[in-house]
Amino acid sequence: MILGREEDLVPELEKVVEELIERYRPISIIVTGSLARQKFVRGMSDIDLLVVVEKSVGKDRFKEIREFIEQRIRYYRRLKVLNEIDKILEELPPTPSGLGPRIVREERDSG
Repeated sequence: MILGREEDLVPELEKVVEELIERYRPISIIVTGSLARQKFVRGMSDIDLLVVVEKSVGKDRFKEIREFIEQRIRYYRRLKVLNEIDKILEELPPTPSGLGPRIVREERDSG
């Protein structure tokens, strides 16, 4: 189950912002756009961040920061999905001992 509320983005976004601060030491990071206005739509809206730095950066540095943000968001999204899968697997009942080999034998012998 992957949740679709904007509140679900907050933990990942906080981690990305923390990493941005550690790596690039900006003056400020401002969340803008639909997320800031609480109009975010999962799957349709993008995440708008304004990263304020002390001096002007060239296109290469801008591209580097953008790619860093995108890469970290992808990472945290994958991690969240894996955690959801782990929760689902933990809730499954245990498999009876010997079930796997029995199914393999039945499948082999039925063919």
